[in-house]
Amino acid sequence: MRRLINSIRQRFQKMNLSQRLILNLVLVVAATIIFSGVPANFVMWRDLENQVWLRVQDAQSATQGLYEAEVTRLKKLAGLIAGRPTLYNLIQQGDVAAMGPYLTALKQESGNLDIVQVITPDLQAGDPLPGMPSPQAFLAGREPYFADFTLVGDTGRLFIIGMSQVQSREANRSILGWVIVGRELKSDYMMTLGDQTGLAQSLIVNGKRIATSLPAAPDWSLDPQSALRVETTGQACCTMGAASNQTYYIGLMPLRDANTHVVALSEVALPGSSIRQGMINAMLI
Repeated sequence: MRRLINSIRQRFQKMNLSQRLILNLVLVVAATIIFSGVPANFVMWRDLENQVWLRVQDAQSATQGLYEAEVTRLKKLAGLIAGRPTLYNLIQQGDVAAMGPYLTALKQESGNLDIVQVITPDLQAGDPLPGMPSPQAFLAGREPYFADFTLVGDTGRLFIIGMSQVQSREANRSILGWVIVGRELKSDYMMTLGDQTGLAQSLIVNGKRIATSLPAAPDWSLDPQSALRVETTGQACCTMGAASNQTYYIGLMPLRDANTHVVALSEVALPGSSIRQGMINAMLI
């Protein structure tokens, strides 16, 4: 018996988070039905479906919270970098040559950044990003620092951008320049979100999938009609989708910028075949 328990424990530890979630869903439903004594087959399928949709909704909520946390991180990071004494001195001296290596070091130190840039009326240093809004427009009414989802250029690249004023230490607190930090939301970030939520993660911009953790995902949403409806109405939904002979339980959720414009859709997905196979295995036990 001990050997059997150890074997089960080892198999469970080798599962990824998504597989563990599926197993837990099946076992919870199976246990409920066994102890309640009601007829198994129909009730099992019905209750499992309900549990799956609740899990998709939970993943949507968790994903929203993780995006909001990343926006807050970049906002605070822009403000912290803008307050660095070394950066302030380099701006005062107009030392562009020294500023480049210093900004590179800050980017490496901060982690998960694609852009660290300083702009003043006299200089520009750091990582260029054509198509980015001007600091004055970005921070208008939101000074001294702020972060938001930002679509850059015509290629549908989605960033979280944080900007902060660099203020003079004189009494008038005049603006000497601006610090800009940015993270592009690419497939590596989708992998991180997937690890944290247990469901495959994707970003849809203008109907096109621009980043994903879902293997062999199509270039469009798993349910294009629902995606268009969510983009138009701004209302999240849960639905079924399909790709490559696989069905998915999916959640579609709008990502809004500070002006409440829908800039992208978040898509979370749980493969239906894994759920069905888990249920079949449970019913055979």
